[in-house]
Amino acid sequence: METRITKVLIADDSAEFGTRLADVLRNNGLYAYTRQRDPEIVIRTIAAEKPDAVISGLTLRGTDITSLMKNIKAAAGCSPAFIVVSDIENSFIERQVISAGALYCTSMPVDTAKLTEVLMGLSGAGIGNRDIDIEIRVTDIIRGMGMPAHLKGYHFLRSAILRTISSPDLIDSVTKQLYPLIASEYSSTASRVERAIRHAIDTAWERADQKHLDTFFGCPVNRYRDKPTNSELIALVADRIRLEIKKLNDK
Repeated sequence: METRITKVLIADDSAEFGTRLADVLRNNGLYAYTRQRDPEIVIRTIAAEKPDAVISGLTLRGTDITSLMKNIKAAAGCSPAFIVVSDIENSFIERQVISAGALYCTSMPVDTAKLTEVLMGLSGAGIGNRDIDIEIRVTDIIRGMGMPAHLKGYHFLRSAILRTISSPDLIDSVTKQLYPLIASEYSSTASRVERAIRHAIDTAWERADQKHLDTFFGCPVNRYRDKPTNSELIALVADRIRLEIKKLNDK
């Protein structure tokens, strides 16, 4: 499949962040350019040039990114994907911007390699690399459940799901094989991996949007009675993504 170059607008023209990030993205084959962090300039640019993605900090002159995202379609006539860069790592801020419509939220200092992967997955340019697309999809799902990204269990769970997608038999031996594999990856222990994932699920279930849970599970969910075990959630998400991949490959 031919690679499509994604047009990326960076709402920051500073040498410290915007122009440096644009250079990195261009070196990775993406069409990236900067504009001032002024909402009027950003809206005019989006309306005129229709970028596929917009990268912005939390604040713009006189407003914030959540307000801009909520009003962008009416103001600019299109809805690009938004990636938000926060000055600090804060799970509450992350949930707010994701709920407002951001595709991805990260914190300073920016992991440019990861950000490039996200953009390539968004554009379809990374369609030949299934690992990139799958990781983004897993991240979208567990973040959508309200799981804070700063928790160790968040990272352990994501790795467990990714390993189970590629090796389905691992779900039959979670304690003896899967947890030790994750522990080895993160220089931890199997028991700590299990406890951290349990804590992350408990936290997510307390914070998750009820409608999102009902939609994901395909039926009304009682958040107190129906909370899944570690292995149940790993198996459910892995199976969901394998089915998505199968549908994509069948097209």
